[in-house]
Amino acid sequence: ADWRVVAAAAHGPGMYSVDPGPFRDLATAHLVSGAPDLLSDREERLLVGKLLQARPWDDFAGELGYHSTSQAMRALGDALRPLVDAYGTPAAQAELSRFTE
Repeated sequence: ADWRVVAAAAHGPGMYSVDPGPFRDLATAHLVSGAPDLLSDREERLLVGKLLQARPWDDFAGELGYHSTSQAMRALGDALRPLVDAYGTPAAQAELSRFTE
Protein backbone atom coordinates (compact mmCIF):
# COMPACT_ATOMS: atom_id res chain seq x y z
CA ALA A 1 0.00 0.00 0.00
CA ASP A 2 1.05 3.60 -0.49
CA TRP A 3 1.28 4.33 3.20
CA ARG A 4 1.77 8.05 2.74
CA VAL A 5 -1.65 8.39 1.14
CA VAL A 6 -3.35 6.09 3.65
CA ALA A 7 -1.75 7.66 6.73
CA ALA A 8 -2.64 11.15 5.50
CA ALA A 9 -6.29 10.15 5.07
CA ALA A 10 -6.35 8.46 8.47
CA HIS A 11 -5.17 11.65 10.13
CA GLY A 12 -7.10 14.27 8.24
CA PRO A 13 -5.32 15.97 5.36
CA GLY A 14 -5.51 13.20 2.75
CA MET A 15 -8.43 11.89 0.75
CA TYR A 16 -8.93 8.29 -0.23
CA SER A 17 -10.54 9.27 -3.54
CA VAL A 18 -7.17 10.52 -4.86
CA ASP A 19 -5.76 6.97 -4.96
CA PRO A 20 -8.31 4.37 -3.80
CA GLY A 21 -6.16 1.30 -4.50
CA PRO A 22 -4.14 1.31 -1.25
CA PHE A 23 -7.33 1.79 0.76
CA ARG A 24 -9.01 -1.19 -0.91
CA ASP A 25 -5.90 -3.27 -0.16
CA LEU A 26 -5.93 -2.22 3.49
CA ALA A 27 -9.66 -2.90 3.90
CA THR A 28 -9.28 -6.31 2.28
CA ALA A 29 -6.30 -7.18 4.50
CA HIS A 30 -8.34 -6.35 7.58
CA LEU A 31 -11.46 -8.19 6.50
CA VAL A 32 -9.62 -11.40 5.61
CA SER A 33 -7.47 -11.28 8.75
CA GLY A 34 -10.51 -11.85 10.92
CA ALA A 35 -9.19 -9.49 13.63
CA PRO A 36 -12.46 -8.88 15.48
CA ASP A 37 -11.40 -6.20 17.94
CA LEU A 38 -9.97 -3.51 15.67
CA LEU A 39 -13.22 -2.10 14.30
CA SER A 40 -16.90 -2.12 15.15
CA ASP A 41 -19.42 -3.76 12.82
CA ARG A 42 -20.50 -0.31 11.68
CA GLU A 43 -16.92 0.67 10.87
CA GLU A 44 -16.45 -2.53 8.89
CA ARG A 45 -19.65 -1.85 6.94
CA LEU A 46 -18.28 1.64 6.25
CA LEU A 47 -15.05 0.13 4.87
CA VAL A 48 -16.93 -2.29 2.66
CA GLY A 49 -19.41 0.27 1.38
CA LYS A 50 -16.94 3.06 0.64
CA LEU A 51 -13.61 1.40 -0.02
CA LEU A 52 -14.67 -1.85 -1.67
CA GLN A 53 -18.05 -0.98 -3.22
CA ALA A 54 -17.45 2.77 -3.82
CA ARG A 55 -21.00 3.62 -2.77
CA PRO A 56 -21.97 7.31 -2.91
CA TRP A 57 -21.78 9.11 0.42
CA ASP A 58 -25.22 10.72 0.31
CA ASP A 59 -27.37 7.62 0.71
CA PHE A 60 -24.81 5.39 2.35
CA ALA A 61 -24.02 7.71 5.28
CA GLY A 62 -27.67 7.76 6.31
CA GLU A 63 -28.02 3.99 5.98
CA LEU A 64 -25.26 3.56 8.55
CA GLY A 65 -26.82 6.07 10.91
CA TYR A 66 -24.48 9.01 10.37
CA HIS A 67 -26.15 12.41 10.63
CA SER A 68 -24.20 13.86 7.72
CA THR A 69 -21.83 12.97 4.94
CA SER A 70 -19.01 14.80 6.71
CA GLN A 71 -19.59 12.75 9.88
CA ALA A 72 -19.33 9.54 7.85
CA MET A 73 -16.17 10.79 6.14
CA ARG A 74 -14.57 11.54 9.52
CA ALA A 75 -15.62 8.08 10.72
CA LEU A 76 -13.83 6.53 7.75
CA GLY A 77 -10.63 8.37 8.70
CA ASP A 78 -11.07 7.23 12.31
CA ALA A 79 -11.52 3.62 11.15
CA LEU A 80 -8.33 3.77 9.09
CA ARG A 81 -6.11 4.71 12.05
CA PRO A 82 -6.12 1.33 13.84
CA LEU A 83 -5.75 -0.46 10.51
CA VAL A 84 -2.66 1.51 9.55
CA ASP A 85 -1.28 0.86 13.01
CA ALA A 86 -2.03 -2.88 12.86
CA TYR A 87 -1.11 -3.68 9.27
CA GLY A 88 1.30 -0.92 8.37
CA THR A 89 4.93 -1.41 7.50
CA PRO A 90 7.75 0.52 9.20
CA ALA A 91 7.23 3.12 6.47
CA ALA A 92 3.61 3.42 7.58
CA GLN A 93 4.66 3.94 11.18
CA ALA A 94 7.09 6.65 10.12
CA GLU A 95 4.38 8.38 8.11
CA LEU A 96 1.93 8.16 11.00
CA SER A 97 4.42 9.82 13.31
CA ARG A 98 4.41 12.88 11.04
CA PHE A 99 0.74 13.41 11.87
CA THR A 100 0.71 12.37 15.52
CA GLU A 101 3.76 14.16 16.90
